[in-house]
Amino acid sequence: MPPALRLRYDHESRKHGELWRKLFEDARYAGDLRADLHPTVARMLVMGALSLTAEWWNPRRESLETVIKTAQSLVRSGLAELSAAADEATAKPPSPSRRRHKAPGTAA
Repeated sequence: MPPALRLRYDHESRKHGELWRKLFEDARYAGDLRADLHPTVARMLVMGALSLTAEWWNPRRESLETVIKTAQSLVRSGLAELSAAADEATAKPPSPSRRRHKAPGTAA
């Protein structure tokens, strides 16, 4: 990459990252981010997922509105049903012997 383009890319990338960092920081201070989430990890996961959308999205399969609404829902609420998420937050983690799925390649 030519040096001038690299400088521009680096500058824009820092601005983009700072925007997202500020959004997550503001959400955390406002009490809108779950306390059990690591803010940096959550931010990087969201940014990565949203960035890759352009790679797989096909308007012949689903509308842009559907993608946006789904992304908003996932970011705001996660994948679990709200009651399941609340139950999980207060439940003890399962012991290793009670796991539902065994690791690939392990004996039963």
